[in-house]
Amino acid sequence: IKNAERFMEPKRKKWHTLLQAYNNIYDVAGLSDEHIVRVPRIAPLVRQVIASIAFHYPKVFIGVEGNKRAEEVLERIANNALEVMQSKGAIHQALFDSLFKYRGFVALDYNPPGDDSVAPYVANDFLEEDFPCLRHVPSENMLVDPLTPANAFHHARFAIEKMVVPVEFVHADEERFGAARKDVTPMSDDPEEMMVMSELNETDPEEDAVKEARDLGEMTLLHVIHDRVHRRRMTLGHGTDKWLENEEHPMLSRAPVTQQDPYNPELTLMSDEGEAKGYLLRGGLPFYSIQLDMSDKFWGTPMMEYENDLQKLIVESVSRRVDILKRFKRLAVASRQERKSNPNLGKDLETGEDGTVIYLDVIGAIRELQWGNP
Repeated sequence: IKNAERFMEPKRKKWHTLLQAYNNIYDVAGLSDEHIVRVPRIAPLVRQVIASIAFHYPKVFIGVEGNKRAEEVLERIANNALEVMQSKGAIHQALFDSLFKYRGFVALDYNPPGDDSVAPYVANDFLEEDFPCLRHVPSENMLVDPLTPANAFHHARFAIEKMVVPVEFVHADEERFGAARKDVTPMSDDPEEMMVMSELNETDPEEDAVKEARDLGEMTLLHVIHDRVHRRRMTLGHGTDKWLENEEHPMLSRAPVTQQDPYNPELTLMSDEGEAKGYLLRGGLPFYSIQLDMSDKFWGTPMMEYENDLQKLIVESVSRRVDILKRFKRLAVASRQERKSNPNLGKDLETGEDGTVIYLDVIGAIRELQWGNP
């Protein structure tokens, strides 16, 4: 975990800078915040990209050769599943992440029936009971094997999700976590821990409010480790070095062991679960990664980083021009002799329209002061 954190630290700082640019948060030397002119180039581009590649009303089409009825049924099931899982919001947010963090992630999970909750627990009422679910995972909360090839996320040996959850739910989840769950404590003010709470890129007053909300809600930090190679899921919690869970991965695929029904030989019954043969999820990791660009590294250069320098240059240039105009008005100086010859000279200069001719005794007796020239 420490090695993966060290690998991700410089990337998170870069992403934070890009999100500040998206929110038009700039620091121009010598200018107060109220005098900065914000010229958004990145925000309209983000809207155009997402609108051009994300369907607002997606529809799945399925073809079954020679069986029109099966085709209709499967198609209806797939589209109803998309709607029930409410996946559109998670996908849109992952697309947004892919523009600023190169990769966006969604987690594929299962929401159990009844009052049982799937971590991070607080979203359970939003999800359909006893049904697969899809949720967005901020890229800064993902720790992926540093040896992962550029174009092959599912070649990663492991993927770790940093998850912020209420302590009370961890203590109460006896089915998933062992006795060590009682040792889990709320998060501290450690900057590394606070990084997972900064998804919205808060300004200073908002960060204080987030910290207070975290303290009042007694939130804690879990590291959920998905070990693809050894087919295990392990969880560590804040405040304890003991495993909260260390078990076979729940998404393993198993073939059922069947036998004939003794009362009806024509029927078969499932008697046990067979040996695990791969994963239910394609690739083995319960995440889907979205990337819109190509790179020679797994974490490449975000697309919006190419726009950031240009927007920063425009904001600083325009802000300084406007500041100069506000500080120093454009003025003209004229000789007293010309004023004696033409008492209305000053008014003629102020009210004259483009192309107005002003007659002077001495050409060059009027000179512009260019303090405010942008």
